[in-house]
Amino acid sequence: MIQQLLQLSRLGPQTPALKREKVELGALARAVVARFSARADQQQVDLGAVSNESAAVAGDAHQLMVLLDNLVDNALRHTPPRGRVDVIAGMHRGRPCLWVADSGPGI
Repeated sequence: MIQQLLQLSRLGPQTPALKREKVELGALARAVVARFSARADQQQVDLGAVSNESAAVAGDAHQLMVLLDNLVDNALRHTPPRGRVDVIAGMHRGRPCLWVADSGPGI
């Protein structure tokens, strides 16, 4: 979250516009899971990516990665050992969606 706040604070009139490119959400989910897999193993949390259909958005891949990193980091922090965290990419009601589901205590 701190990284996102720092990035927002840097935005100003001279800041270049965010990139808008095709981002495949399934690939994004798998990349985040790969980066966090060692930590999940160490915490005894089953971390996985689920992508059963193609879902893409036009957006800034880096910013979406930061967002998903924050969600997965939070889920791992609050999921007890032998718990589960899934990063899910797919379509919902005709729209591309990302979900992070975990077996933590919730809010």
